[in-house]
Order: sequence, then structure tokens, then C-alpha cells
Amino acid sequence: MKKIIIFTKNSNYSDVFNETLNNELYDFEIINTFNKSITQQYLASIQKIDLIIFDFELTDNLEKITTFNQIINIPFILLIDKKDLSKLTLNKKITDTIINLSYPEELIYRINNVFINKHDNYNSKNIIVIADLIINLDKYTISIANNIVDLTFKEFELLTYLSKNVDKPFSRDSLLNQVWGYDYIGGYRTVDVHIRRIRAKIEQNYQYIHTIRNIGYKITNPSK
Repeated sequence: MKKIIIFTKNSNYSDVFNETLNNELYDFEIINTFNKSITQQYLASIQKIDLIIFDFELTDNLEKITTFNQIINIPFILLIDKKDLSKLTLNKKITDTIINLSYPEELIYRINNVFINKHDNYNSKNIIVIADLIINLDKYTISIANNIVDLTFKEFELLTYLSKNVDKPFSRDSLLNQVWGYDYIGGYRTVDVHIRRIRAKIEQNYQYIHTIRNIGYKITNPSK
């Protein structure tokens, strides 16, 4: 069964989705708003999302939803009115479009076409979500509140390792071995410097990384 999240407040669209997708092939949910807290909440709570459908009228902001898709790396279909076609430039981040959603048959065709032609690089299992922090392991990207954060490769590896083990404390020695390797000759200060830089880049809204006295560091989920 395919999991589909639909962002629309158009009652006509909702009726079409309910009439067309109520079967054993699709598990869908209609959400009548689009903002950072809702999208991150659903990413964190749903283990796998196969497709997202956006109503262009809901946000009237193509940049916002394409940036969101760049971060989460899930295929999406854009619902758009004919009058808004001029706003839609060629955008490779858009998987497909539906104009006016007049025919349920077209809806099924577009959805099935996404799944048939779904590329291997779409893999929501390789997404780590902690509060407003999203780590895309496929694209090696980090975002905070849907804004891409520029981390060095080692900063990315260190943050990812901690994020895969939420609430688990690690000694500096352990982090050196796991991230830099056993043959690394640098000292513990290397870990401290990288942690300090990561904190400066990601902790605008929440504190993620905590210092464990006389041990090392751990990452926690501040939204829990």
C-alpha cells in the first residue's frame, strides 16, 4: 500500500481524492495547511511516505515547496490551475503536475506514473528528522527549519553519527574512532572544535547537542 500525503484546502479536490483513492492500493491523508511544523511532524511520525501532492493555491509559493522537496527527497505532484501556468517555470524538482484535477482517471494515471517511474534516489528511509533538523543521507544535506545549512564533511559525519543514536552519550575517544578512524593522531580537542562549530550552525531554535561532563557528548530530541 502506497502512503500519500495531500496538502489542499480545496473541498472539490478533497472529494476527488476521497472518491478515487479509497481502495486497498493507497493510504492517503489530506492536510489543509502547509507549514514547517506540520510537515516535520508528519515526516517524524510516518515511517515511509511514497508521494506528496501539493495544491499550488495552498501556498502560492513554488520556491517553498520545491525547497522542501529538495530537503526530504520525496517525489511530489503539483496541483495547479490553468491560470497559474505562467508562474510555473521549468523545474526539475517537480515530479509531475495536474491541471484542475477534472478527471479522476488522470489522477490515478499521474500517481501510478510516479510509482512506475520512481527513481532509486527517492528514499525517505534515508531521512533523519529531529525537531526542525532534517538530515538527508542520500544528498548529504542538513537543514534547519527548511533552510540548508553548510557543514563540512566531518561536521556532517559527526552530526549524523550522533543523530542516529539519539540520547546515547559518546566519549570523545569513541567519536574520534567512529568519525575520524582509529589511525587518526589528533587529540580530543578536534571533537570539541567540531561540536562547537556544529552547534553554532544548527542551534538557532533548539539545543540538540549536550555535553556530558567527564564523558563527551550526546544529541537529544528537544521536541519530545
